Amino acid sequence: MSNAEAGADGQYIRVLSEQELVDFGFEVLIDGRPARLELDERGGVRILDDNGSAINSLAPPVAIDADGRDLRSSYEIVGNIVRQRLDDVPTTFPVTIMARLECNFQFCTVMYSRNETRQLTNSGLVAALIAAACGPVGWACGIATAAMVQTANSAVAQGRCVGIRRTTLPSLVTWPVIENCRQ
Repeated sequence: MSNAEAGADGQYIRVLSEQELVDFGFEVLIDGRPARLELDERGGVRILDDNGSAINSLAPPVAIDADGRDLRSSYEIVGNIVRQRLDDVPTTFPVTIMARLECNFQFCTVMYSRNETRQLTNSGLVAALIAAACGPVGWACGIATAAMVQTANSAVAQGRCVGIRRTTLPSLVTWPVIENCRQ
């Protein structure tokens, strides 16, 4: 399923009752062949080609109950199958479980969680330290960091989350985005 707002593709499963709760698996193929997969430090999954080069990644898993409560979930890799497990037991149904690619043909987008977005809003001192550490181009680092903090403030005010997006074309340009929170 394509997600035009996020510039990425994902799979969404709606679990209607506790009886339907199982581990959900997604087969990952590259050109019709099984992909190599590895867990990353954020809880997401790197998708590797035959040479071991990362060609895409799955964002950390997301699961939300009918009340909008975030449920802890995690990925497990079995061959070229990514299984998403619910670590929290939901109390209200339906539950929506999401697995989302971070890149498509046009953009790569890394979204921050609701908690990470809130943390960014209190990062004025961090922005100053980053700008100082950048030396002669500190002004550019300061502007970029301040823009990210301001975007995070706007996202929190809207009840949404902040992310960073770039094109898939070779470029150093990235920009902050505000989207609905996934976790």
